[in-house]
Amino acid sequence: MRQSDRTRLSTAMVLVLVFGAGTAVGFALDRGTAPASPAVASEREAPDSDEEEPRRRWIIESVDLRPDQRVQVDSILEFYRQRMEELQEEFHEAYRPRSREVVVSTRDALKALLDDRQRVVYDSLLAERNR
Repeated sequence: MRQSDRTRLSTAMVLVLVFGAGTAVGFALDRGTAPASPAVASEREAPDSDEEEPRRRWIIESVDLRPDQRVQVDSILEFYRQRMEELQEEFHEAYRPRSREVVVSTRDALKALLDDRQRVVYDSLLAERNR
């Protein structure tokens, strides 16, 4: 195999790896930002426009609740908030090792294209960045 063919093949492999990594990150971010369910998404309403720092309000906050109901609603919403935080943490914990594998394999593919001198420079730049 000629040098130009090897270069083209290596370039194609790197492009496939980069595209695959971008797709995986896109899916991961999309799943991480999607609402938990349509019911949860429809429960929220748009923020009030006159608030200085707008926040999303629960529709249930607009219902004339009795004090005992308010306590129960607050408890339910707090439970939901904590559960969502746990789910986000679980997602991030599962994502980190896989993303690390993609980063390492991408760097390995890039280093395969470099000569010895370039590889030393690349490794030193990575080490400096990781400090």
